[in-house]
Amino acid sequence: METFDKRNMFFSIILLIAAFVWIGAYASEVKLEREVEAYLLDSRQYRAEDIDYVKASFGINPLLGVEVHFTDDPEARYYYTRSEGLITQYNAKPRDGIDLHHSYAYKHKEEEIEAREHIPVQLAMK
Repeated sequence: METFDKRNMFFSIILLIAAFVWIGAYASEVKLEREVEAYLLDSRQYRAEDIDYVKASFGINPLLGVEVHFTDDPEARYYYTRSEGLITQYNAKPRDGIDLHHSYAYKHKEEEIEAREHIPVQLAMK
């Protein structure tokens, strides 16, 4: 009977830890969604009706990002994250597929992203 109690205790602790991790992740997503929305409304002077969709998700780099769709640019999606305490746009893509030729005219692409795209990449040869 003692083994059964230890096993139950072990699985209960694992389940509790998983629940705390899940709740923490969800809270982080909600917080970043609100921060990005506040950034767009307050700093970038958008109206609430200009924003169609705001959804945070975990990824690789950045670890937590927010996808935003604007009502007047339905074919594009914009990505934001918190970096060094500031909300920044780090990418913009067509809603379906990849813009391989950079031919799509994004209506809400921020200047910082455009400047980074034109920095030449130098490869070191050995």
